Amino acid sequence: MLELAGVDAFYGDSHVLQDVSFAVRAGACFGLLGRNGVGKTTTLRTVLGYLRARNGTIRFDGEAIEGRPTYEIVRRGISYVPEDRGIFRSLTVEEHLRVADRAAGRHERLSVEEVYGLFPRLAERRRNLGGQLSGGEQQMLAIARALVGSSRFVIMDEPTEGLAPVVIEQISQAIRRLRANGTTMLLVETNFHVARAVCDECCLLDRGRVVFQGAMAELAPDSEIVKSFIGV
Repeated sequence: MLELAGVDAFYGDSHVLQDVSFAVRAGACFGLLGRNGVGKTTTLRTVLGYLRARNGTIRFDGEAIEGRPTYEIVRRGISYVPEDRGIFRSLTVEEHLRVADRAAGRHERLSVEEVYGLFPRLAERRRNLGGQLSGGEQQMLAIARALVGSSRFVIMDEPTEGLAPVVIEQISQAIRRLRANGTTMLLVETNFHVARAVCDECCLLDRGRVVFQGAMAELAPDSEIVKSFIGV
């Protein structure tokens, strides 16, 4: 569904992605793993068109998307949950979701009531402002808003970072439910245990290069590659 082949990207003269190649198949939850600063978020920015690939190809549904503007890329059915969540302090939970609903295209997506079913806490807080939500509630809202926009292909950048263990489990359960229902996901994670619990396949980055790609089950927590490039 999404394929990167030989992608190079730069920030100025800094070569941040070097010959990055991986493929996300339809219906999979694909983990993009590695320590902080190895190029994971840069990879997402390059896929979404915020940063242009200097070399290589990026294909979505078989069509090249590298070099296209971001608005054209997301119209193909890609939704994005940014690391900073992007929640508006002055809008209620319900307003966040209704705005996303009105702006949604024709691709597969969840209704507002369906995302309330996925995250019951949001239903309880639907009249609360974004600025009144906890960090975990804001993360749930960011994911819910993306799903209302499109549930066809969802990109999440560090969805469990900085959250309490109970909230991490709630979000992990939601991701597993989405995967079971056929939603394709590209998930950036530094928490190996979360990635192992929710992802089918993964790619491990180190200093802008791919050092492993394969089934998530192939990466044992005590393996040398995990200890060297992720840490647990």
